[in-house]
Formats: sequence, structure tokens, C-alpha cells
Amino acid sequence: MTYRTLSVAMAALLLAGCGQGAGDSVAMRVIGSLTGQGGGARPGAAVPVETPGFTAQLIADNPQDFMIANVPTLGLNQPARLIRRNGSEETWQTQGGATLAFDQGVLVATRGLIDDLMVISSAGVPEALRARSGSVARTVESIDSLDRLSSETVTCTFTEDGAETVNLGLREVTLTKITEHCASSKLVFENAYWLDGSGAILQSRQFISAGVGYLQSNRL
Repeated sequence: MTYRTLSVAMAALLLAGCGQGAGDSVAMRVIGSLTGQGGGARPGAAVPVETPGFTAQLIADNPQDFMIANVPTLGLNQPARLIRRNGSEETWQTQGGATLAFDQGVLVATRGLIDDLMVISSAGVPEALRARSGSVARTVESIDSLDRLSSETVTCTFTEDGAETVNLGLREVTLTKITEHCASSKLVFENAYWLDGSGAILQSRQFISAGVGYLQSNRL
């Protein structure tokens, strides 16, 4: 079996397994089925229907343009693809249609997740992550049940937690984990970022809203 075939097969099983569990369990099933370990494919298993823009071939050929987006409270666990880049800002769209906006890997807004993050400031956050320490004031804007825009400023502190081996779904890497603790008198949340040696965020857990909770994402 060629590396190309293996990559496409892994991407196909990743697509099939995204709604079933975390990326590491999907990867284990991929490797097991292709090497003859773990019993192979399940008899009678459903063949996934490929959504345009999310084919296994496309993901295998362009892994840098895809991530896995997981919002546990909504039962959302899907691939997301890069649809727009403007300087340091990127917009990604999930297989189900929701959009996620990032600034250098830092989540700044969501749309289509019911109780969305309208916007959160990111100024100073990438620098604090690269420094692996520091304190930043961030402004969180959200819409309440009466469609009123509210704004809250939180103070966020960054601490390094050390190196961790992380399975991103199609590969396993050793990354540095940074925790961001944010708090005000009305709002408290804690984000986590896993960075590679260049400072790029390859995996993260970032706050969306009190109603939705957190987005867990990892780059393929």
C-alpha cells in the first residue's frame, strides 16, 4: 500500500468517525484496519456520504486546509475547511455550515452555533502565547436572549504547562501546552492551546459562550 493510498484511507475513516469520538480513537481504527490489526472494517458498516469540499481525497491532498471542530455540548464533531484568509485572520467552515474565525489561531468569533461568540478581542494574545506567559485584557461581546449586545472585559493570564504528545487525527506530535485563565466579576473561563516549535497553534480548547461552552479544534 502506497503512502498516498494510506493518507486517503485515513482521511476517509477520519470523516466517517468524526461524529463518533475523538481524533485519537479514529486514528487507531484507521491504522488497525489498514495493517490488519484490530479486526479491520466492521461488517455492514455504513459508507459515509461525502459532502462537497470535504472528500477524503481533498483532505488527504490538502491537510493544511482542514481542522477538526468539536463542540461537545452541541454534539458537533466535524471537519472544517479554510474558506477565507485576510492577513493573520482566517475563516473556517464546518461540514455542517457553521463558521469559525481565528486570528493567528486564536478564536475571535463564531456564527451558526446558536449562542455564538459575537467577537472577542485578540490583541496581545498571540504574543503572550509565544512568550508562554503574561497578562492581557480581552473584551468579550455577546448577544443576550433579548438580542441586546453586551460587553465584558476579562483579565487573562497565561502559564506554560509543559510538553504533551498529542494525536491530531492524522499524525501524532509533541507540543507545548499553554493555559489561559480569564476572569471578571461576571465571567470566568479557561482556554488551552498546544503550540509547535514555531509558535503555531495546532490544537486548542477555546471559549465560545456560556450557553455553548467550548470549541475544541485541531489542525490536521
